[in-house]
Amino acid sequence: MKALKWILIVLFFLILLSGIGVLFWLHYLLPDYNGKINSNLLSKDVDVYYDNYAIPHIYAQNENDAWFALGYVHAQERLFQMEMLRRVGAGRLSEIFGADLINIDKLFRALDISGIAHRSAEKYFSGSDSAYQQLTLSYLKGINSYIDKGKTPVEFTLLGIPKTKFTVEDVYLISGYMGFSFTEALRSDPVTDFIATHWGLPYYNDLAHHYTSDLGARIPVSNQRDTIIHSAIVAMSKLLKEKLPVSIWSGSNSWVVAPWRSSSGKVLFENDTHIGHASPSVWYEAHIECPGLSLYGNFLAGFPFPLIGHTQERAWGMTMLENDDFNFYKEKPNPANENQYWHNGEWKDYTQRQEIIKVKGQQDVVYTVKNSVHGPVIFDNQLHGPVKQMDSTLTVPVTAWWVYSQQEARTVQAAYRLCHSHNLNEMAEAAAMIDAPGINLMYGDKEGNIAWWATGRLYKLPEGTDERLLLDGSNGKDDSITWLPFSENPKCVNPVTGFIYTANNQPDSVNGFLLPGYYAPNDRAERILQLLQRKPLLNIDDMRLMALDDTSILKVELKNVICNILEPVRKDSFETSVFNILKNWKGSHSLDDNGPVVFYNFLAELFQNTMEDELGYERYHEFINGHTMKNSYLRLCLNDSSLWWDNVLTRDRRETRSEIMEKSFHSCVQLIKNKYGSDAAKWHWGNVHTLQCAHILGRQKPLDKIFYAPKVAIAGGNETINSQGFALDTTGFFPVIYGPAMRVTLDFADIGNATSVLPGGQSGYFYSPHYHDQLKLYAAGKYRPMLMNRKEIERLSKKHFLFKSQKSE
Repeated sequence: MKALKWILIVLFFLILLSGIGVLFWLHYLLPDYNGKINSNLLSKDVDVYYDNYAIPHIYAQNENDAWFALGYVHAQERLFQMEMLRRVGAGRLSEIFGADLINIDKLFRALDISGIAHRSAEKYFSGSDSAYQQLTLSYLKGINSYIDKGKTPVEFTLLGIPKTKFTVEDVYLISGYMGFSFTEALRSDPVTDFIATHWGLPYYNDLAHHYTSDLGARIPVSNQRDTIIHSAIVAMSKLLKEKLPVSIWSGSNSWVVAPWRSSSGKVLFENDTHIGHASPSVWYEAHIECPGLSLYGNFLAGFPFPLIGHTQERAWGMTMLENDDFNFYKEKPNPANENQYWHNGEWKDYTQRQEIIKVKGQQDVVYTVKNSVHGPVIFDNQLHGPVKQMDSTLTVPVTAWWVYSQQEARTVQAAYRLCHSHNLNEMAEAAAMIDAPGINLMYGDKEGNIAWWATGRLYKLPEGTDERLLLDGSNGKDDSITWLPFSENPKCVNPVTGFIYTANNQPDSVNGFLLPGYYAPNDRAERILQLLQRKPLLNIDDMRLMALDDTSILKVELKNVICNILEPVRKDSFETSVFNILKNWKGSHSLDDNGPVVFYNFLAELFQNTMEDELGYERYHEFINGHTMKNSYLRLCLNDSSLWWDNVLTRDRRETRSEIMEKSFHSCVQLIKNKYGSDAAKWHWGNVHTLQCAHILGRQKPLDKIFYAPKVAIAGGNETINSQGFALDTTGFFPVIYGPAMRVTLDFADIGNATSVLPGGQSGYFYSPHYHDQLKLYAAGKYRPMLMNRKEIERLSKKHFLFKSQKSE
C-alpha cells in the first residue's frame, strides 16, 4: 500500500508539473504587444501602439517601413490563418489533414490557382520599382521576419506544419481562393440542370432563377448520366462546406448617403460583409500613419492591402456582385481514346499536366489534370477529376470555365490603388482593374461624392444560351464569349436619390442587358430602401441601427400567403395558438420573438414535403439554402397548380398545395411541441438561433471546448439586414452559419469617431484575451471606435511595440 501511495503522489506531481508546464507554454505563445525588435530591413524606426482591442496603430516615416511592421504584427496574430488560405488555393490541405481532403485539393489543382498565381507574379513582379510591388514585398518581409524571429503558433505544433516563408505567389493564391469562394454556380447549376433535364421545363419554370426581368429592388444604374453528374457536383459543394478550414463568402450589405441627405452635411458610409463565421475572425484591422497617408483598413490574412477601409478623405467597401463567372460544360468523349473529346466537328486532344498531391499518413497521389478548350475536367468516369461518381458506365466528362482563370490577376495593383486613390476618378480607375471576382465597389468621400461600380470582367454568352444549366461543350454554340468593356459595367455616381445601396441584389440593365447572376432575394434590399427613404435627413446613429435591423418585409408577405391557405385547416386549440403566433408575426427576428420559430420550422417542413421527393435528400439540402430556392419561396406558394406540390412517390394520387400545406403545418406543430414544449412563452428565437464561431481544430472533440468561441444567442435571420444566416432544416434549431464579418459605419463630418465591430477578435490565438473579446459587443448590437487620433491612441494605449531600425542607429 505504501508503494501504491508513493506512486500516486509521484503521478499527481508529474501531472501537476505537466499542467504548469503547459500553462507556461501557452502563456509564452501570447502575442507580444510590448517590446522591441531590431531589424536591418527597416530604414527608420516604427512605433506600434495597441488599443484596448489589440488593433495596431502603426506610425512610420515611410510606407515601406509601415508595411513591414504591418506584415509582422499581422503574422503574429494570424500566421495559421495565412497558412490555411495559401494551402487552400494551392491544393495542399491533404499534407496536414489527410486523405479526407484529397478531392478538395484535386479541385483547386484542376482550377490551377497555383498556375495563375505563378503567371501573375511573373508578369507583375518581374521588377520592384512600382509602389505596389515595394509595399507588397515589404509586407512579405515583415511576415517572414516573424517566421524567423517570432513564436510558433500552437496549430503548427499540433498539426506538424513546417514554417516556410511567404512569397508573392502566396499573395495571389490567397486572392485566388477569395475569387473562388464567391462562386455560387457550384451549388446552384447542378441542381437546376437536374430539374430541367430529369423533371422537365414545367418544374424548372416554376422556380425563380438567378436573374429576372420582373420588377424589384434593383441596384439603380445611371447611364440519367446527368443525374449522376449533378449528384457528384452537389457532393463536392457539400464537401467544401464541411471540410474547408477557411470561411466562404456569402453576401454583404453597403449603403452610402450623400451630404444633402445627411444631417451632418457630409457623406455617411456603411459596410458589412457576410462571410462564414469562424475563429479567428476573417478581418484583421490595422491603422497606418506615415507622411502622405492616413489609413484604417480591414485586411485579409496574407494580403497586403485592405479590401475595405478609409482615409481622412475617402472610404470604400464592397459587397458580392453575384454575377455568373463560372460555367460547366458537358464534353463528348471519344469512346476509342479517353484523352480526346469532340469539339466543333473534330476530335481534339486534352492538354494534360501531372499534379503530385502529398497526403499525410499515406503515399503521394499522382493526379492528371485534363483541359479542354473550355477548362479543366473536374468530373469524369476515369476519376481524373476531383469529383468522383459511383456509376462506372458514365462516360461524360464535365469541365469548368471560370473568368478568374482567363487572365493574370491584377488584384494586388487594384487593392493598392483603392487605398491610394486621391479622388473619384482614380477610384474608378482602380475599380476597372478588378477582373474577378465580381464586386460591388462602394465609395464616398469628403468632397461629397458617392458612387458604386460593378467590378469584374463581364461578358455575354450567345443569345438563347441558358448559363443556369450545364452547357453543351461539343458543338461550339455555347462557346462564344463577348467580353464587355468596363464602360458598360453597371455603375452609379452621385444619383439624384441621394443614396446608393447594394445587398447582393440584381443591378438594373445597361443598354437593355441584364447581367446574369445568382442574385440574393430582395428582402434586404427592399428593407434598406424602405429605411433610407423613411427620413429626409439621416445621421450616423441611423446607419448603425439600420445595420442591426432584423425585420423582413418580404417574409411577412410570404407569411400572409401561407396563413390565407392555412386559415380553413381544422386545428385543435394548441394548433390554433401556433397558427395565431404565425399570423400575428410582423417579420422581426429579435431574441424574444416566437414568430420566426414557427415560421422557419413550418417553412422547413413545407419545402421538404414539397421538393425532397423530386430532388432526393442530398440535392434538396444543397438547393434549399441557395439563392435560387430563396427567390422561389413566394413564387411557389402563390402557384397552386405547380407540379412540385405532387408527391411523385405516391403514384396512385396527385397531392395539392392545400394538402401539402396542411400536412406541413401539422408536422410543424408536432415538432415544436416535441422540441420546445407546450409553453409558447418559452419559444424564443434566441433559444434556437445561436452563434458559435468554430476553429478548424475544434472539429475534433473535445478540442471544441478549447478552440471554439462561446455560444451566444443572436438576433437577425436569413436575408434580414442583420443577416445571420442558417440552414433551413427540420431539426428545430437554426445555428448561425454566416453573417456580418464586421460592421463599419462612418460620418465624414467626424471621421475620427468611425465605428466597427468583429464577431470575434483581432487575435487568432485561442489563449489570447483578444480571441473573442468583441463577441459580446457584436451579439448585443454594439460598436467600438476605429481610432485615428494619435493623442487619443497614446493616451488610451498601455501597449507599445518598437521596431528598431539598425540602419538608423
